[in-house]
Amino acid sequence: MSEMAANIMSMFDKLSDEEQKTITEGLTKHLGTPVHFSVEELSSLSEEQLDLINKVLNGMILTKEKVPDMREAYEMLTGTDRPSRMSFGRIEDK
Repeated sequence: MSEMAANIMSMFDKLSDEEQKTITEGLTKHLGTPVHFSVEELSSLSEEQLDLINKVLNGMILTKEKVPDMREAYEMLTGTDRPSRMSFGRIEDK
């Protein structure tokens, strides 16, 4: 379990201070017990709790690293014929 705790700490350190605070508060609320990010403290948690924390951090980091910058993507379309309206529904054949 200490290997998973060390892995969690490695991921946690990749986050900004604000993100770390948000994750800590969210996990503390969800688990109903204070979550402290240190290898020693994490090693005292159950395997199920560590797995949850691991998945949350993986998701956060994946989102940060893989989601494109929407402003940049929008700017790349400057000068193209962009739609001015968007709607949802079915396209019916005529």
